[in-house]
Amino acid sequence: MADVTDAEDGEIERLLHEHGPFEKPPQLKESDRIGDWNVLAFLGRGGSAEVYRAENLVTGIFGAVKVLYRSDEKARARFKREAQLASELSGAAFPKFYGAGEDSGRFYIAEEVLEPAELPQRDAAVARYVLEVACAVEELHGRGFIHRDIKPSNVMVRPATGEHVLIDLGLAKEEWDSPQSKNDTLSVVDGHAVGVGTPGFSAPEQFEGGKIGAAADIHALGVLANVCFNGKPPRAWIPIVRRSTSSIPKQRYATVAEFMRAVRRRHVARVWWILAALVLTITAFIVFLIVQTRPQANDADVEAKSEKAAVKAVAEALLSVMHEQYRDEVAGSTNKWGESIKPLDKKAAEEAMKGGNVLWL
Repeated sequence: MADVTDAEDGEIERLLHEHGPFEKPPQLKESDRIGDWNVLAFLGRGGSAEVYRAENLVTGIFGAVKVLYRSDEKARARFKREAQLASELSGAAFPKFYGAGEDSGRFYIAEEVLEPAELPQRDAAVARYVLEVACAVEELHGRGFIHRDIKPSNVMVRPATGEHVLIDLGLAKEEWDSPQSKNDTLSVVDGHAVGVGTPGFSAPEQFEGGKIGAAADIHALGVLANVCFNGKPPRAWIPIVRRSTSSIPKQRYATVAEFMRAVRRRHVARVWWILAALVLTITAFIVFLIVQTRPQANDADVEAKSEKAAVKAVAEALLSVMHEQYRDEVAGSTNKWGESIKPLDKKAAEEAMKGGNVLWL
């Protein structure tokens, strides 16, 4: 078979995954043996491999055995790379690796049995779901790989612990920077430009021939969160989804760690506004006490000074709280040209306040 580009290969896998070949029976049947594994049941078929539930005849453990059914060299090379990478990943957010090999010309990978994960909908559950997947992505990026196909069907759950696990490293690839690699991510099939990944989840640059790096996976994480909320994220999630799914890679979070920090601190702004309201309430109460307890003999000038001081105290307290909230929200943001936005220091903020330019609202 002639060599195909990553883009053509990805399109082939997507079409096979969506449309078949359903008429083709599984390669293996119950009680067949592959390596040290005895096949118990056929679980499903993806774009390049079939998955079986099997029992290891040596250890007695049960596993999910992924068997490659495509015979082209590109698919074999990718499958071997997936096996090598799976054997090196030890984090809890990845499937436990039991082994890999070849038996009678069939390549296979054996991993722990996992279950499909339901999409969460509540704030805390979505945060846990997204953060656990992000932990897996962060480990991949730390090894110099990008996943390129993060989506709900590639997130499973470990029955014993309820942990979410990122699967299917078939499209995982080392990051590249050189423009010569552009041909590996863009091709033309039936007159249409196609890329690697899943439309609706993968970043635009995966289908437009742009540079594919960590930002592509961050885009997918943002889409994953958005899907959990059926496209209507709560107010605290809106800036996270908006920034991570920007069509311009430089405007997204710079790293997965930064994305995770934003998720963990999604309610910080709300806390600051609650504190601001609390400070205003307490200050107003103090002003009330001052007015009620001041001597009747005070002249108009003393009364005016007292009220002016009270108003100044309220303004300063509110300014301090609002500046802290502004600084947390703006820190790490970028403008429309992808340049970092540097928060105003407190002195600059006060000067802006005096001039009527309340920049943090």
